[in-house]
Amino acid sequence: LYIFHTQRLVLTEFHVDVHPPVLTATVRGEPIDVSRHLLDAEVKAVTWHGLTIEQCGDHWLAEVILDI
Repeated sequence: LYIFHTQRLVLTEFHVDVHPPVLTATVRGEPIDVSRHLLDAEVKAVTWHGLTIEQCGDHWLAEVILDI
């Protein structure tokens, strides 16, 4: 959300490595182009409410709730 508002980027690719207790992430994106990106609803906030993170075998699953 911060990057979207400050750098006007749409993030499209995510690579996350988890090696407890360390998490590293690389994200890629592109500048917002209204001719290609439909900005139908604006995310107002990312909340802690209902946040879940769990390990599923060799992978991790996170559920994040966004306020729109």
